[in-house]
Amino acid sequence: MDGHPKRQAEGAEPCGAGKEVPQVKRYAESPQRTGHTLSEPKPSQLLKIVNALDISINVFMDFDIETVSDVLSLILKMDEQLDMNFEAERYEDGSFNPSTIKISFKNSLLNHKLGV
Repeated sequence: MDGHPKRQAEGAEPCGAGKEVPQVKRYAESPQRTGHTLSEPKPSQLLKIVNALDISINVFMDFDIETVSDVLSLILKMDEQLDMNFEAERYEDGSFNPSTIKISFKNSLLNHKLGV
């Protein structure tokens, strides 16, 4: 224990970024008290949750991916921010065979996480 009276009283243990597990647990167990559902927490609460769990805020985002254009937009955005490779076999006329297109990443950490 760190000597903090509230943490000693509640028996809480620190969890990531100095946040407390009970804070996240209380929020998750009583959405009616906060006036928000778990799918729509206040931005300040969402930031506390992602910081406490040490995860990306993107986990909670809904991107409404419904069309091919939506997918292509996300792929192009990823290509801007990541070092991606696009590969495909070619037909005799030099055009790409669409069924052979492959996307890979030059980032070893990302490749490791995807392979787990």
